[in-house]
Amino acid sequence: MHTMAGSGSERHGLLGTTMNRRRSLQLAGGAFATASLLVGSCTSGDDSPGVVDDGAREAPMLAERVAAGDLPPLEERLPVNPMVVEPIDSVGRYGGTLRRAQLSETSAATWEAFSTVTLVQWSLDATTAEPNVAETFEASEDLREFTFVLREGVRWSDGEPFGKDDIDFALTHIWSDEELFPAPPRYWVDSEGGRPTYEWLDDRTLRITFAAPNAVFVQYMCHPSIGLQLIVPSHVLSTIHPATAGEEEAEKVAKAAGFDTWVSHFQSQLVPWLNPELPVLGAYRMVESAQGSGSGRLERNPYFWKVDPDGRQLPYIDAVSVQILGQDSLDLRAANGELDFQGLDLAFSSAQLLLAQAEAKGYTVQRWKNRQTLSICPNISHQDPAMREVFADVRFRQALSHAIDREAINRALLNGLGRVEHPMLTIGIQDAKGGDRYLDHDPDRANALLDEIGMTTKGQWRTLPGGDTFEPTIMFVENNTQVPRADALQMVVQDLAKVGLKVVLRPVDGTLYAQLRMANDFDLNGSNAAGGNFEMDPVWYIPIASNGHFAPGYGEWYASGGNSGMKPTAEMMQLTEAWEQFQSGETEAVRDQAREAIRAQHDEMIYMIGIVGVPFDPVVVSQRLHNVRTDGPPLSNSFGREGFTRAEQIWLEA
Repeated sequence: MHTMAGSGSERHGLLGTTMNRRRSLQLAGGAFATASLLVGSCTSGDDSPGVVDDGAREAPMLAERVAAGDLPPLEERLPVNPMVVEPIDSVGRYGGTLRRAQLSETSAATWEAFSTVTLVQWSLDATTAEPNVAETFEASEDLREFTFVLREGVRWSDGEPFGKDDIDFALTHIWSDEELFPAPPRYWVDSEGGRPTYEWLDDRTLRITFAAPNAVFVQYMCHPSIGLQLIVPSHVLSTIHPATAGEEEAEKVAKAAGFDTWVSHFQSQLVPWLNPELPVLGAYRMVESAQGSGSGRLERNPYFWKVDPDGRQLPYIDAVSVQILGQDSLDLRAANGELDFQGLDLAFSSAQLLLAQAEAKGYTVQRWKNRQTLSICPNISHQDPAMREVFADVRFRQALSHAIDREAINRALLNGLGRVEHPMLTIGIQDAKGGDRYLDHDPDRANALLDEIGMTTKGQWRTLPGGDTFEPTIMFVENNTQVPRADALQMVVQDLAKVGLKVVLRPVDGTLYAQLRMANDFDLNGSNAAGGNFEMDPVWYIPIASNGHFAPGYGEWYASGGNSGMKPTAEMMQLTEAWEQFQSGETEAVRDQAREAIRAQHDEMIYMIGIVGVPFDPVVVSQRLHNVRTDGPPLSNSFGREGFTRAEQIWLEA
């Protein structure tokens, strides 16, 4: 068996050389084995140690509850072996409320950043997995068998024990329930599409076994919003699931709560951000939902199972308040120093104002990596054969790319600071390789390619090769957080018109955008294409599901085993075969080869035509806030957004 713990020193891949070292499974030095990655000290530049509250091992607000008899003493709330978190800069003081904001009242992004819990977690360089609520874990040599040992004595935020029953409930009554998941989630299948089996070796030791190798399973378990789905309170959810409560009771409860079916009711109760009644394992529990109220509030979990090196229970900060604001208001509050730790939803266009105001308003502006590129994705699996033939022709995509004046867009919308590139997959948090073909603005070359395809001109506009009208639509969801999308796409439409292509913009809301993609019912889409760790969200690069962006019809065929969708072309099957080789690769060399094949094919064939991306994500950090990493990691949901700095150990000066 390969042991898995967090060194963070390997070149890349959670299942890379780390798995060849058979190291101790204990956390040993704590969760921050990669401290050497960090540059500088705390955000404020203050090198003084944190202010310890007279040796107190728990927050004063909890000590008061213990004294009043409303809460058990700390030793009864901590597990047998609490997880020790080494602070980035200094041990901290208890207290304070962290001020945050976000654009959507239903988005769980803040929750995932500050309170998500998974069996294993990313190392700080996102190359390896580290123990978390699983105290130890290991993977077999052939990547078929994964064993997790749960930390003994962990409790939910309501004081109930966490353990075997909770994970059993998730695996049996959620992930394997065909009404909740008509098809198994992609993190619960191996490279051949088979579901695993699982068994408990004892009350704390879970072994999950796949019939075929699964090189990405542990990565999925590290993903904050995916791994969290395995950590559910069965003592609460079992009362509303038909398998445990009975079908009649589950439907009755759902109707009483205003839902048509038990499925919709059950799904509504699964998200802590929207359901403050749901017990959690994370550092914070919801006490006020933002849905319908304009603000939300998280408060410390009195049963949180992590401590600092002095044995003091985390988190340090008492609460997180979250305001739901419009874009202008959110940016203005950040610029006025009214938000303490904010990268989520902060517009790049506000960066200049933020920098100008920073010193006077008491904050710094960090530059976290941005891996998204505003792109156009032609639907290569288009339902219309003539449109499909054109979109699938790489010469057409090259022509589109050469027709776009990216430098003009960059100057007009990003003051020339943007990244001009096609989206390209990366490894962990490394920089992308490739994505620089066909970027030069060359209308003559674009015209020549379109002529070569047979898209002749009838009047002002070009037609399909057979002479039929060609007037495709770019659907998109308006968003101004990074590149102002409508403005950029309008400039693209104007550039395409100069080479005879009549293209129409169609703004839609997010729900319709997703529905049209999954129905394979669009011409082109304009979106911020993910350029981060493709292994966590492969549908951007591999047609394996109907929610893909450049070939959803082929993705549906793959996901359904050929029962629906459109049979992929040989070219598209090269991508899916390479993905399967990657997923089943037992060695890093095999996975490297498969990953490189995917990267090289995208680099040459430009399925996603990049326009421009912002050079970084601005992140506002109050000078009162300590223990925020300063090495500029990605602000990505794959790594927990701001939580990638280990949110439980940040602290506020009084």
